[in-house]
Amino acid sequence: MCSFFLNRSLLSLSLLLVLHACGSSSSSTSPGSDSHAASQKVVLKSDVGGVAIGTVSASAALAQVVSASTSSAIKGVQVSFAPGSLATNVDITVEQADSLVSVNTALDLKIPTTAVSAASNAVLVESSTNVDPVKPFTLEIPLPTSFRLSSTTGVLFRIIKAADPGEVFTGFLAANDFSVVNGVVKVTAAYFGAYQVVTISGDLGTVSEAVSTAPIVPIGNTFPTSGTWLSDCQTCRNNVPDCYEKDTLISNGSSIQLIYNTFADSACLLALATATTYITDLIEGSVTTPAGALAVNAYFGRFLFTPVSSLGADALNTTKFCGLTDWVVGTTQNITGLNCTPSEPTAFSAGLVYSNVLINADSPPTLRLGAPVNSEVDDGSAPAKRMLGSDTVLFTLQ
Repeated sequence: MCSFFLNRSLLSLSLLLVLHACGSSSSSTSPGSDSHAASQKVVLKSDVGGVAIGTVSASAALAQVVSASTSSAIKGVQVSFAPGSLATNVDITVEQADSLVSVNTALDLKIPTTAVSAASNAVLVESSTNVDPVKPFTLEIPLPTSFRLSSTTGVLFRIIKAADPGEVFTGFLAANDFSVVNGVVKVTAAYFGAYQVVTISGDLGTVSEAVSTAPIVPIGNTFPTSGTWLSDCQTCRNNVPDCYEKDTLISNGSSIQLIYNTFADSACLLALATATTYITDLIEGSVTTPAGALAVNAYFGRFLFTPVSSLGADALNTTKFCGLTDWVVGTTQNITGLNCTPSEPTAFSAGLVYSNVLINADSPPTLRLGAPVNSEVDDGSAPAKRMLGSDTVLFTLQ
């Protein structure tokens, strides 16, 4: 079961701050809704690839508005800074972010994975320096004309706070932090980060703002090739006798789903169990080792395990896999955070690992994920310990 990403040290997760409930208003006016009456549009210093960058002055007498690129999928989005909102001049970047509606978000907020669905693209508002606004800014997100507002409309966020360096927070905005006017959601935002309008399904009760297991990922900085990648049948990575695996990697934006299918025979016909890992990846650029690979920061949010045959269920119960003895064929169990491998008790904990991915321009393309060469040197626990090797499993794009 040990895979390319599982040798690592982990982030400690904790729940923070007050409880919020979701809500919306169909006609109220937000604190920043009339900001354009006395405002000036910021001239963009850069507008390339759908990423808009404009300099906002700390001394401006009028509200300053940074608009999203007209060539982007978030065309029409505007960010307004009232006079005195910033303590220093900063460059503000407005671009599309990878969707916040994900398994990792559900895990962070302890809500069902089907509890929210996207009503808009995620919008990322970034500052060139690590500062918090002195005053909240107003973010305007136009909704599709086909979208129908209701009491189940909410705003999901993933933010960074200058006062908490290194931390990322995920949560929902309360009803008094956004309004809806003429089909535009107006968010009163206190922090830089990503915001997305969502539709809420069912009663979520109370939702905590939580330290996130997933980063804020710009849409342009995601996994290089989306699609489904399959491996051939091969001996299990962990060298367990009479164990074979056939794996699937599904990449979509910054989301990766890894599915490990284990078998009792070398033809991969006698299925035993399926393990599924949900990952958020952030591409950091190229690395020299292995040659031609890309650096990947991988945030593991959830691990699921399912016996798919009586042989597999019996083996799991006999060995008390993850300390459990109630394994049933076809029933999935969440093993996130459980001690499933005595030699590596934190292998299935939510957290971060620094790895790599090597994609070859074959026909069809192939890829190998990262692996440590020497666990004491490159175990993936820190940027300086990024994995230097390649995994044995070869994936082919379908």
